[in-house]
Amino acid sequence: MTIKFWKKALRARVIFIIICVAFATSTSAQTQKTEERKVERGETLYKISREYGVSIEDIISQNPALKTEPLKAGQTLRIALPMAVNRTAVGDTPPAAPSAAPAQNVRTAPAEHKVKKGETLWSISRAYGITVDELIAANPEMKEVGYKLKKGRTIAIPANQPATAAPAPKGLAAVNISVVLPLQEGGVVAARSAEYVRGMLLAVQQLKKQGRSVRVHVYEEPPSAESLRGVMQRIGAHGADLIVGPAYPSHWSEVVALSPADAKIVIPFSSKVQQVATCPRLFMLNAPAQSEEGMLAELVAASFHKDATHVIFLTHRPGDACADKGGAMAALKNRLALDGYKTTVLPADADLTVVKGALKKGTFNLLAADASDADTQQRLQSLTVALRQTLPAGTQLALLGYDSWLDRAAGNSALREGLYAADSYVATTAFYYPYTRAAMAFEADYKKWFGADFLAVSPRMAPLGYDTALAFVSGLTSYGRAYGTQRQALPLLQSDLRFAKQSEHGGYVNQSAWLIHYKPDKTIDKIAKTR
Repeated sequence: MTIKFWKKALRARVIFIIICVAFATSTSAQTQKTEERKVERGETLYKISREYGVSIEDIISQNPALKTEPLKAGQTLRIALPMAVNRTAVGDTPPAAPSAAPAQNVRTAPAEHKVKKGETLWSISRAYGITVDELIAANPEMKEVGYKLKKGRTIAIPANQPATAAPAPKGLAAVNISVVLPLQEGGVVAARSAEYVRGMLLAVQQLKKQGRSVRVHVYEEPPSAESLRGVMQRIGAHGADLIVGPAYPSHWSEVVALSPADAKIVIPFSSKVQQVATCPRLFMLNAPAQSEEGMLAELVAASFHKDATHVIFLTHRPGDACADKGGAMAALKNRLALDGYKTTVLPADADLTVVKGALKKGTFNLLAADASDADTQQRLQSLTVALRQTLPAGTQLALLGYDSWLDRAAGNSALREGLYAADSYVATTAFYYPYTRAAMAFEADYKKWFGADFLAVSPRMAPLGYDTALAFVSGLTSYGRAYGTQRQALPLLQSDLRFAKQSEHGGYVNQSAWLIHYKPDKTIDKIAKTR
């Protein structure tokens, strides 16, 4: 099927109302400097806004005369330029004053490790630069029923020196994709599915320009109460290298059982796919909550230097409904304790005087809370900004936030400015910034092909679909059936799609994790963990 065919099909068959405000509009106040621009004959505010990556409202706010007078050729406009976005990998460029964590040692011989309190197989494997499977293989007793990792036990650590290079894998000459999502039944799921598929199709268009051979078949997913058998029979007749979907949990077992034996399966939306534990062909884009908490905790711990960083935790009383990030904070506390970070715990309602008294002078202090609600965000941003104005020489203070803070700040200029002023690090698994050249070109293509704006949801569905198709088609054409955990240098728009195997016989979960650093100079760093 061609891009053109599915453009028409998705327009005609998917009926829904998009109620959203484009992200490019809601983030318009993220500016750093201004520039003057002379209007040429025939130009419009929309054309100029796309050229500079700002909204029409931004241009009008800088040029109040446009509220009452039309745009004229020869007129000089004042344009507030959007901030820059930089991408940083942990271990490459320090994200703040503290230096990045040291790299792991390469060992040519096995070693031993004495288990410490709170350690897990996963945390030990990450510390030594090996996989959980490799750790278990070096300690066969771990496969025994009822085995528990206990403090004080000595375990074997295999060498992590890369093995002799294996023959280069043979990639697929062509990739046959089958998409199974509910596009016609209406409602939120259909709207998100349609935008996601549209993003995939735009990626396929780019891949074909690169000479990749890709075919896409789109199948309507039946209601959750109905069987998927008929759809799977049609997929079997066409063949499939990659199956994207389904959306409904009731269909996951069927797609695993009835799909071609060598087809990869991508579940794009849910984080609770139990089949990932037993199906080695299954990939989850959305990590389970516990896995996500561990990933983000590890990223935070790896982004700063334990000997130059002091973390202050603001915690609610047990059972307090506001503490929606209790699990994330517990994971972070455990990770930092294992790494030897200095920490202090204060009550959630600690005032400026109490927090100021807890700061470690002459070092980098990071303030974190176990809640992500709007009141907590507003209070902590204001508290951090106030404290930063009175810091003694050599002392630094920054704020650690959550992904919901980004959504609120997108539509609230005061919160957005507060993120910058507080020198904030926001932990998230996906980040879409609409002012890069790639993002602006993608949005323009999306509007051209489909005549619509993105849905106001997080993560953005079209960029997610684009990233999915780009990552998996590139992976399959490069590595063939062996594609799994390999990392690829790809121009992804929103997610750092990289996967980790969940168990010896199971599938893969996306490890995408970012720290979005909002700097006081109105620039942003995207900090990713490379290991």
